[in-house]
Amino acid sequence: MSNTPRLLVFGGTGFLGGRLCSQAAEAGWAVDATYLSSTPPSGLPATWHRCDIVETVAVDAVIDKVQPTHIINAAYHQREHVARVCADAPETIALQAAHSGIRLVQLSTDLVYDGTLGRRYREDDPVSPLGAYGNAKAEGEVRVRSADPSAAIIRTSLIYGDPAAPQEQLVHRAVHDGDIAFFTDEYRTAVHVDDLARATLDIARSTFSGLVHVAGTERQNRLEFASVLASALRLDVERLVGRTQDPELGPRASDVSLDTTLSASLGITLPGPTERLANGYS
Repeated sequence: MSNTPRLLVFGGTGFLGGRLCSQAAEAGWAVDATYLSSTPPSGLPATWHRCDIVETVAVDAVIDKVQPTHIINAAYHQREHVARVCADAPETIALQAAHSGIRLVQLSTDLVYDGTLGRRYREDDPVSPLGAYGNAKAEGEVRVRSADPSAAIIRTSLIYGDPAAPQEQLVHRAVHDGDIAFFTDEYRTAVHVDDLARATLDIARSTFSGLVHVAGTERQNRLEFASVLASALRLDVERLVGRTQDPELGPRASDVSLDTTLSASLGITLPGPTERLANGYS
């Protein structure tokens, strides 16, 4: 029997999912990944399986077929079927992982917090999400921990790291179209996609269980973050506009910056955007 670890990535066509596939393959893992509506890019080194993650039978079938040693669930949806994708599906995966002895890493979000604490959030701080996405992710965490206590759950923040990625495209639009303003009273700890993928694989290889915050070390508001991206993209930073949050748009977390002391104790310390993009995009 081969000793090569076999990784199954749920959400393999996503921004993080694709980097997980690439980095795992480069490290010598056998890689399988799922997709649904997005056609898998031809350059990603994985065996692909079409799977609707909200269908229990489909999830069980792909796990049974692949027989992975490790699973990373990077699938998410912030709007349609958010509870089914972010709460129900992780529970299904965790139950199968626990039953089959598969190492599971579940991705979660800083938006499980409401941003009112007044300091960086630690893993043991109570969650209090404001929106449907944060609620679903928080519920998913609870269900995963109940179904598979040996699983690792990574809370992370805004993900950047490619000129074509969502955060960078938002900055492009703000500079060129002038129809977007960035909040000066919303703080996050953004993380580069390559750093997050590498850290996630490191945690998958470990025996760590429970919650851990994996994010950049730099606390920035959304305008500060956008300005760093614009500079790295060689765009006119002066065209960026800041604004404060508007209560009429609904509740929004003001400061969900993450404390990464625990991940640092695991050997994971990730730079913030200013340091990471000091030389632009490689």
